[in-house]
Amino acid sequence: MSLDVDPPRPPDITSNIDAIEEGDRPESRHRDEIETMLHDSAWSRAFGEWAEHTDLTEWDWGVVTDLDLTDEFDFWWNADDEQVRYDPPEVPADWTTRDVHPNLENHSQASAITRALDQLGQTVSDLLQQEYVDWNTEEPSEEPE
Repeated sequence: MSLDVDPPRPPDITSNIDAIEEGDRPESRHRDEIETMLHDSAWSRAFGEWAEHTDLTEWDWGVVTDLDLTDEFDFWWNADDEQVRYDPPEVPADWTTRDVHPNLENHSQASAITRALDQLGQTVSDLLQQEYVDWNTEEPSEEPE
């Protein structure tokens, strides 16, 4: 199955840094660079790859776009394990008790959307790491060799 939709705009991962609780993740000195990579082509390429294989329907994707969920993605470089990490958005946990979206009908649909967004994050992270990121995170030695 595939999803035939245009990619949404890449998430703005530098302006939402204040919304991230301190201690949630190591700060990345490469955040600006990752955002540039996303805007240059990584986001649209990864989205296209993901869309070819996702089980989401256009109906489900309408929920994602109407709620602007892709804006809530976060990507950062974790120097400790030398990986591009991500934090995917989720369907709001209280969607059943408030009117989040008229097309959001049941728990399995909400779970499928959340799982698909996690898969999109993984696809973007993998592509960034495989084809864009080339950072040596070892600190240069101050001792002469």
